[in-house]
Amino acid sequence: MYIYQDEILMTKKLENLTYNWKGKSVLDLGCNAGKLWEISKSAGASRYLGVDISKDMIKVGKERYEDAEFVEGDVNVVIDRSPDYDVTVAMALFHHFTSRKLRGVIRRLKSKELIFEVPVGSNDVGLYQLRDEKWYRDLIVELYGKVQAVVKSGATNDPYNPRVIFVCKRND
Repeated sequence: MYIYQDEILMTKKLENLTYNWKGKSVLDLGCNAGKLWEISKSAGASRYLGVDISKDMIKVGKERYEDAEFVEGDVNVVIDRSPDYDVTVAMALFHHFTSRKLRGVIRRLKSKELIFEVPVGSNDVGLYQLRDEKWYRDLIVELYGKVQAVVKSGATNDPYNPRVIFVCKRND
């Protein structure tokens, strides 16, 4: 079984992200095997729920991180059933959603903060929904709040377009 997070180092991906995880509850959409729990927990996060559509990834996450919670399912269903979390994280997920599905997910997020990583650019090779940075900024302003920062992802696995990480805050 291919475990994406075993091949792509999450610490490398997040190397340019400055974020205070201390005391935060984390909802990780598209969690893969849950590596973000290890990283956020070591930085002080208090609680973690990892969500992935793959039952195999959820099984691996549960085996690796006994102190975390994992749920198999579509993010749309889990968002509606999950309690509030301080921060929602979606690394390498949103570019796989149609614009309609992504708008629905963003609209229903309950967290105070949102962190997500996506490829941006103009080299559309047909592998995913390619959008530019402005498109994502406009989406966040319209449906969620404000973009506090955009930083370069340390991911090196996408030869087609650069990846960036958005850090967003809900409007009060």
